[in-house]
Parts: sequence; C-alpha cells; structure tokens
Amino acid sequence: GAATLTFTRCTISGNSSGRFGGGLRSSFLGAGTVKLINCTIFDNTTGAANGTNARGGGLHLSRGINSLINCTIVNNTLTTASTREGAGVYYGGNIISVSFINVVS
Repeated sequence: GAATLTFTRCTISGNSSGRFGGGLRSSFLGAGTVKLINCTIFDNTTGAANGTNARGGGLHLSRGINSLINCTIVNNTLTTASTREGAGVYYGGNIISVSFINVVS
C-alpha cells in the first residue's frame, strides 16, 4: 500500500538544497501521505543556478496527499535562480491534495 510519513512537534530549520525543498521535499510516487502536525519550518533556503527553477525554500510538495496542521512556516528563502516559486511552501506537479489547517506563513 501507500506509505505514510508523519512529523509531530518537529522543527525543520537551517537546511539548504540545490533546487527543491530546502527544509523538506515530498515526492512520493502514487498516493503516499505526508503529515506535519505542530511543526515549525524556518530559516531554510533553496538556491539554483540562473536558468533553472528554485521551488520551496521551506517545503516542496510535489506528489501524494499532504497535510499541514497547526504549523508555522517563516523566514525561508529562495536564491539565485531565474524562476523562484514558494519561498515558504511550493506545491504542484502530480499532487493529489494539500490541506493547510491553522497554518501561519
């Protein structure tokens, strides 16, 4: 069956990536589920060379079923890329659904 990944009362901070999801990237194939509950995502960065895309400084959600509940997403950044999308959260691609419940961003 499809996998479920749950983060509860977590802090995702001080991370970086080359193009997608400085703090966390979710790209399950199919109907996998990612849940973040009572989490804080801050001070993450995503950067890419000019001519490319940088997406999701804090979170990059591109597949499956995603839920953010009672989360705070602040001070995440995108750098250097020609196209910058979603400093806090980017979602797109083959995503089935995203739910934001009581989220501060």
